[in-house]
Amino acid sequence: TLEKTFGNIISTSKFIENNWEKYSRKKDYKKEILYNCVDLLRFDTAIKDKYALRNKLGYDNKEFIVLFCGRVVEEKGVKELISAFLKINIADSRLLIIGGHNAGSNAMLDYYSEVIDLCKGNDNIEHIGYVSNDKLKDYYTLSDVLVIPSLCEEAAGLVAIEGMACGTPIIATRSGGMPEYTGDAAIIVEKDDIVNNLVKQLKILSEDNNLREELSAKGRERAKLFPEERYYFDFMKIFGIGN
Repeated sequence: TLEKTFGNIISTSKFIENNWEKYSRKKDYKKEILYNCVDLLRFDTAIKDKYALRNKLGYDNKEFIVLFCGRVVEEKGVKELISAFLKINIADSRLLIIGGHNAGSNAMLDYYSEVIDLCKGNDNIEHIGYVSNDKLKDYYTLSDVLVIPSLCEEAAGLVAIEGMACGTPIIATRSGGMPEYTGDAAIIVEKDDIVNNLVKQLKILSEDNNLREELSAKGRERAKLFPEERYYFDFMKIFGIGN
């Protein structure tokens, strides 16, 4: 019944479009993809000094810093990332977890509490909690790698765009539209055996400074595809407004 009320489909990724087409009984609609975008100026860190930021926020310049940024819920794979971090056994390493649970169910609250307990039990894991948007770029910039270990199928990749804009090397799972957003500017791992897959790639990045620099440069360039202005003009174009 719902499918009879519209004729156009706008998706945030090809992944979403394909899944809609797979399960929808209606086939004669016009399809458009409107990729998510961010305010790139907010995440412009070209003049930011990584080590000055570390000194400012109390982190050692010698540390290999791994960052997670997102909701601390089961489908985001936070516990799997913690397990991987504990297995890499890299001296002077630290895992920073930014985000809260932002949910009310008992299961989500229990999961969040378990993550907090894991953080409290290890001096090299720090749960920072909520960080305002204007401060996020500092954490992206001072980190050596941003890990997006989603177990669910992500529709899009805002965190990935933000990380790329800051030049942060990214490891992400093959999750929904995430590979569309990152292209070759991230290391993509399979969700099967996710812990060991993350361990392998974290070890590689920790030892290969050239690879980190390569991913950083590719990320900055890739992020230029997703400015707010593009979102506006693409949106207007879909509706036949403007040039």
